Amino acid sequence: MGRHGVAASLRSPLSSSLLLAWVMVLVLGLSATPAQAQKRRPAGTYSELAVRSTSTGALMAALPGTSQLLMIERPRGQQHVLTASVVDLATGKATAMQPPIDHFCGAITFTEDGDPLLVGGHTGSKIVKDGRKVISVFHRDTLTFERLATLTWNRWYPTAIRVSDREVLISGGTSKPDGGDICPKAEVYNTDTSAVELVTQPQLFTDAAAWNWFPFLALLPKGHVIWWGDTAGSITDGATQKLITDLPFFPDNSTQRTAYPYTGSPVLLPLTFEDNYEARFCIFGGAENGAKAATPASSQALCLHLKHCNSPSGYCFGDGWQVEDMGLRRVMGDTVALPNGKVLILNGAQNGRAGYANGGWKKGGDGSFPNTVSLLYDPIAPAGKRFKRLAETPIVRMYHSTACLHHTGDVLVAGCDVCAKYAGVAPKTTPSPDGLLEYRLQLVKLTENARERPAIVTAPKIITRGLTFIVDYEYSADIIGASLVTPCGVTHSIGMNQRVVMLKVIGAANGRAFIQAPPALLPALALRGHYLLFLLGKSRSYSEGVWLQLR
Repeated sequence: MGRHGVAASLRSPLSSSLLLAWVMVLVLGLSATPAQAQKRRPAGTYSELAVRSTSTGALMAALPGTSQLLMIERPRGQQHVLTASVVDLATGKATAMQPPIDHFCGAITFTEDGDPLLVGGHTGSKIVKDGRKVISVFHRDTLTFERLATLTWNRWYPTAIRVSDREVLISGGTSKPDGGDICPKAEVYNTDTSAVELVTQPQLFTDAAAWNWFPFLALLPKGHVIWWGDTAGSITDGATQKLITDLPFFPDNSTQRTAYPYTGSPVLLPLTFEDNYEARFCIFGGAENGAKAATPASSQALCLHLKHCNSPSGYCFGDGWQVEDMGLRRVMGDTVALPNGKVLILNGAQNGRAGYANGGWKKGGDGSFPNTVSLLYDPIAPAGKRFKRLAETPIVRMYHSTACLHHTGDVLVAGCDVCAKYAGVAPKTTPSPDGLLEYRLQLVKLTENARERPAIVTAPKIITRGLTFIVDYEYSADIIGASLVTPCGVTHSIGMNQRVVMLKVIGAANGRAFIQAPPALLPALALRGHYLLFLLGKSRSYSEGVWLQLR
């Protein structure tokens, strides 16, 4: 199987209005060059919260309509049963919980009603039962778990995404941790009937994915599905799962693998109305095949533009994958798509790969030299200036770390269960007071939001596809855009529910904005459910988000 495609200079993959906003920042406000400004001020800073989680947060999910987040870790011995935690950032309290099922190492997505849906997991204990074959829901109103359905196969390290208002596509995983049988087919779970149907996976994806641990899946605006399996992938019809086309291979100079244990950080870039919601898919970092703890990780960012065209598949890929160097190596990092079209890249290591060292988690991890410098990626900035560095974090976040966009617009960072056992830890870091386990929480605040930003005063609780809705706000400058963001659901470097949809602002003046909801003719662009609404202001600052429902 060959690779093809030639690296070229990256094309700007977001909207013209945001590009204009970036140019205006330079023209109207900044006397220093971007390079000088970067030396003077980092793109963001970390702060440690007073509240700590009661679990390490290897899986994290926002609870829509609240300031709460669900976090899940693994049972460690028969007596360790409080493996879930609900952290409330509004009250500063964390509540330890005993889930009936072990969904650590499982998938996370959401129901249309806004409750986290947990799929597959780990082997469990005598009390927290085996979750590998189980689909459960976490009811956020009662803070209780409910078992819903049984999968066809045990699935450790699967991925799950919604592919319609009522259907969830599940792929990947093996029957045992780090081995066992490979699940030969995907499954579709119907949230109305609890029926589970087997579906065939695209062949190129299946061949490339091998063990198929935490593949990357994403629903495209046309209702099609991206399947990415480590080094290659495909697009299928979301309803029938019939093959539409295969994706191009990486360029010859991109030899890294990107799926566990060589974990890269994949993300679907924000979808914009100016270019008819054409998708851009990026992977940040990864590791070489056979990487050991001291093997340097990849510093590449690879992005693919899925252009709409008149080809038989309806997609064209131009020059294929576009490659840019991030300036820092990273494996098992996290990506958070932000309301203003940028992407935060954080956590992970500079060397090695994901996973526990030989002998289990008490022996540490398979990486080294924690990457304590996060990056802010701006896809519409000029080539060579798309990555800006944040101030260093004093807390190491490696294997089983997570990051979630909070409704305040800040990013919550949690997790790591082997972070006292890595080589190359920077001297300025502060080790966990709990040894290997990391219960401390942090917020990342972006510098662009430190200045004045819009404030939403009132917004509807429910909006309807294709219709205009009104938002009242307070802000002294112009509103340049708006966005809808799905509730965060993340584990093992995969944001399975992550999606940002840029909305058209028809008009905004005197504290009132008229905004167009996602089009009714593209239901797959934004499925029915709960979202955070954000307003974008000068210099691409953005408001705090407000929860609403899309119908």
